[in-house]
Amino acid sequence: MLVLTLIALTIFGLPRQSSPKVEPFDDHAIITPRRIERSRGRGEDRDTVILIRPVVSGLRPTVLKKIRKELELKKILGGQYVFYKDWMFDFDYRVTYNRNHILSFAFSWNAYFAEHDKTVVFNLRDGSLIKAQDLFRQEQIPELVKLIDQKLQAELEQMLRDHEGPRDLKYIWKAENALLKFTDEDLSEIAINDKGITFFYDPGFHHTAAWAEPAGRYFFTYRELKNLLKADTVVSQFVE
Repeated sequence: MLVLTLIALTIFGLPRQSSPKVEPFDDHAIITPRRIERSRGRGEDRDTVILIRPVVSGLRPTVLKKIRKELELKKILGGQYVFYKDWMFDFDYRVTYNRNHILSFAFSWNAYFAEHDKTVVFNLRDGSLIKAQDLFRQEQIPELVKLIDQKLQAELEQMLRDHEGPRDLKYIWKAENALLKFTDEDLSEIAINDKGITFFYDPGFHHTAAWAEPAGRYFFTYRELKNLLKADTVVSQFVE
């Protein structure tokens, strides 16, 4: 009888421990593609445009709300959103980094006879967009711009050495009235991973002269940038 009483107390008398609440993680997100097809015209003139957009989940509601707002099509396309219905073709994306509290996308699309791309990087701790100004000390921005411009100028010089054909690169550059110099205004887009940071430069040539543009992708390791970076940012974890 005593044994049965002890068993009953064990089963019914002792308070049950509730299962620990599982919080959404913030070191990475869940990304699933959403495919959208838009068709226009009829018969042989019918044309189908495919848009593949990311759907983000697995994060805290406040973080998700911020990220999803920034991933709206009108936010990504910016001023080109006005061409969306009539001149928009084949929108796609790549996840370039998704761990260590950082989520980075590279978007690409075709609009108005030209190819376009844009990078967007999020801090998964709070859902904010990561900008260069968030990572670098203000007084070191001129030095950062100088380092990036050195890589741009080296690329332009290499293009001149490698160029073959009847068209004159310098003439095209002059005709496009391009500064072809990296400035602090060009710090608007970056890509981040655990190796370093990539900076982008777009001279904005007309689509007929796009062949004469520099690639405009300049990567720096954290060791190279160490003396320019702020302390206690999302990339501090990578700086030795």
